[in-house]
Amino acid sequence: MGAQGWVYNPVNNVAANYLSFQDAADTPVSSPLAVDTTTIKQLVVPDRAVKVTISGTVDVRIGTDSSLSSYFVVPANTPVVLPVATVDSLYVLGDSASGDCHFVFHML
Repeated sequence: MGAQGWVYNPVNNVAANYLSFQDAADTPVSSPLAVDTTTIKQLVVPDRAVKVTISGTVDVRIGTDSSLSSYFVVPANTPVVLPVATVDSLYVLGDSASGDCHFVFHML
């Protein structure tokens, strides 16, 4: 913990005031999010989010294109931190199996 209760990451010098386990959709999506291999799910990035940590019980495809025509695969049980300060939405899909996608937004 840094000054004023901030969570500090010395690797990229980004501090966060708090964490959010929900997205910013009109009907908020909470972590964990159930994913499968057929339905692309949307996570609306909160306005004050600077990064997101994502992990899954299965390999999860992550992208910023709603069709996931371009994506990154987060290996199962491997937390990955992604910058989201200029991203409106993330889209997730199970890569080859159904499971849970865990996420937490790092907020300013």
